[in-house]
Amino acid sequence: MQHGEVMSLQWSQVVGLTMNTSQAPPIVTWARRSEIVLTAGKTKTKRDRRIPISTRLKAILEMRALDPNGQPHPAEHYVCGNAIGQKVLSIKRAWMTAVMKAHDLEATYDASANLSPASRAAFAQINLHFHDLRREAGSRWLEGAVPLHTVRDWLGHTSIAQTSTYLAGTAQTQHDAMAAYEDRLANLQQLATEVETGGRKSPPAAEEHEETPNETAGGRQTTIM
Repeated sequence: MQHGEVMSLQWSQVVGLTMNTSQAPPIVTWARRSEIVLTAGKTKTKRDRRIPISTRLKAILEMRALDPNGQPHPAEHYVCGNAIGQKVLSIKRAWMTAVMKAHDLEATYDASANLSPASRAAFAQINLHFHDLRREAGSRWLEGAVPLHTVRDWLGHTSIAQTSTYLAGTAQTQHDAMAAYEDRLANLQQLATEVETGGRKSPPAAEEHEETPNETAGGRQTTIM
């Protein structure tokens, strides 16, 4: 999701989550097709978009779903808002601090509670931007064998060409793709062999007779690709 899509996300857009607070801890259930619904008014492309909710994201949403009183946030509250569901206007300082911690750097602050000049300089050297997370997510989906057109839809791009230039593949991705292709080819070959033999095992080599190519009804030899 774009930064603006994340910050404007409301609980009404989280589809499939149900929380029963009649007992402690609350009973959480998810619909089989749980998803985040991004309406056209909240997307950069001004088009509706639906994104399936991963198992990891479900756990995060469950932790944020209750207000300080232990009750589910109302539909109009913000998912990435403050503790009482109000919209957060900026995450700049939090983002910079988190990036520095991820790089084993301690963030320091000045008298106005902003990052000190030294910390800002260290952050600039890291050169990581919030938007880079979208590229990383898309690249990981691609490496995980998610079809390119699906990655396009999840990212909200209008064309495959845009997605192709947006993502970065790796050498490992290419080798994994070849291995998956060859595995599939071997499975198809095995299936074709079983169909031709009716599921019977081939006779021992010592008992084999001279073989002739299998032929189709039209007399052409068949080849399994």
